[in-house]
Amino acid sequence: MGAHLSLLKLPQLVQKEIISMMDGYELMSISLCSKRSKALLKLLNRPDTHMIVQIHGKIQISIENMRELFELQCRILQWTVTSPFGGVWEHNKYKLKQWIQHFSMVFKCKKVSFIFFVGCERFRVDDIQKAFEHLEKEALRITHQSTPIITQLLTTFLPVNNLYLLATPPTSLFRQSLRHEYNELFLDGTVVFEDLHAMNCKIGRANRANLSEIEVNTFLKNWVHGSHPRLREQQLKPERRLNMVQVLDGLTPQIWKEKRRFLVSNVGQRDLEEGNLITAADGKRMRIYVYDDVVDIFDNFQIFLKSFNF
Repeated sequence: MGAHLSLLKLPQLVQKEIISMMDGYELMSISLCSKRSKALLKLLNRPDTHMIVQIHGKIQISIENMRELFELQCRILQWTVTSPFGGVWEHNKYKLKQWIQHFSMVFKCKKVSFIFFVGCERFRVDDIQKAFEHLEKEALRITHQSTPIITQLLTTFLPVNNLYLLATPPTSLFRQSLRHEYNELFLDGTVVFEDLHAMNCKIGRANRANLSEIEVNTFLKNWVHGSHPRLREQQLKPERRLNMVQVLDGLTPQIWKEKRRFLVSNVGQRDLEEGNLITAADGKRMRIYVYDDVVDIFDNFQIFLKSFNF
């Protein structure tokens, strides 16, 4: 058997070089060997990272720009960490909150994004919130379509920087949640005019917009007179094709010939050749582009609003 070389006995520069080449699983292993080995991780001059947490029948954690995946499971009141490749990490004093704090230290995480799937109801929402409360909440994505669960998650985890919802429950609390200041706010459920008016974001998307020409026209006129000052981009996918002459009525639009590339829902990247330009009372301007095509047997009509002069 070959001789073993103790990492703790090596010069600090050598330790730093070795640790910098370790993958996530190796970093997790060395962090649990001893207090001295855990302290070695502080030698790494790494940028802050972002923790992505998926919650369904289990809790899965990945780290931004790293390929490793960790799973947290509770068995007989003991939380353990495993990997799909057979690794197991244990600490008899660690509960969920202590494990998350440990992940934050090992990978220098400052932010967290949550994705809640069907099956997340097996966990107590309050326990999850408390375990991650030391991290800035970057994003909340909810794919669950149960109104009580969506309501509970919004109540517990807002505010966040970015919100993505697969379903839009017709409740007053949901509409109130739209008024938080978001960077991105993407809604895949049905959106009515009151929802659109409540959306307070820099970049918005409404993929099932139940809107009439008059309602979109009203939204644009409100913007001209100062509403939604933070808005930079808004994508609307109406449930039917709209008459753009009626949408732009009273806005004195100008033709704007400039090719722009947009991500069209259900289609992909597309270049649009020209649009319309409207000007707000404060001098800000908005370009309005329309994608109008038939995809297979379905009409695909989408409106893109891009405000500028920020």
